[in-house]
Amino acid sequence: MFCQAAREQVYGSRYQWIILGYPSSSLWWNEPTHCSKQEIVRAMNGTLQTRVPQFSMDENA
Repeated sequence: MFCQAAREQVYGSRYQWIILGYPSSSLWWNEPTHCSKQEIVRAMNGTLQTRVPQFSMDENA
């Protein structure tokens, strides 16, 4: 997704990417892409990333 954002220049101060959850770093870097890591990092800079807490109804969890 961020490779495409970098290619289409839809990042920076006029855009806000919100990522729900926090995927592992391997997800970002191990997918085949035509972008460099620098392009992806540039597009990701300034994103809002959230970590979703794990809730359980089980008292033993």
